[in-house]
Amino acid sequence: MHISEPRKNARFNETQPEEYYDYTNYKIKPGDIDKYVITQRIGKGKYSRGF
Repeated sequence: MHISEPRKNARFNETQPEEYYDYTNYKIKPGDIDKYVITQRIGKGKYSRGF
């Protein structure tokens, strides 16, 4: 079985520091919530609505 690789940037993630791809330890920086506005509903699920 032949596994193909992309022509460009095939090894990009291997050259990045751990902070680049470590999503489990990422801390979201809270910002000013007054800058955001809910404009429309985009969908709904079984137990929730998506905005």
